[in-house]
Amino acid sequence: MTKTYDIMGQWALWRHYKHHGGYGRTILDKLLSGMPGRGCPVCRRKGRVDGLICPVCHGKGTVELDKHNNKINPAFIRQTSKYYGNALMERVDRIVSDLRRDPKTQSQYFVILAEFCRNGTQEVKANRMGISDSYYSRLLKQAIEHIDQSLGYHETLEKAN
Repeated sequence: MTKTYDIMGQWALWRHYKHHGGYGRTILDKLLSGMPGRGCPVCRRKGRVDGLICPVCHGKGTVELDKHNNKINPAFIRQTSKYYGNALMERVDRIVSDLRRDPKTQSQYFVILAEFCRNGTQEVKANRMGISDSYYSRLLKQAIEHIDQSLGYHETLEKAN
């Protein structure tokens, strides 16, 4: 059970950076964002051409760096995060997403999100969701057991006992 809690904590960090753009901009992009060479050559940093939004910079006045994954990496620079592109985290994310798809387990999905992705005690989280503390704990236990079984940890715990 504690192993699953640790994995779910790592999943929450991985999910946060994946969905909230933690890896969206490179350090070089952040450094170059205000440089003069980034200005749009079509609208000359105005964002509009003949009263219309510029088709190249989309009204921003600056040209963005290319964000495609098929870039050449001559220095063979590797990703430094331990949570990005992790197969276990992707598997946990799939399991948690499946909780949301099934109407019988949707409440477990929202409890998992509240427990691992929101601040506060379990009592505060239960009050925010409009449910009792005991029902919150029961849903959390059911969800953790489901994740244990899906990851295959439930069988190894039974064999150990």
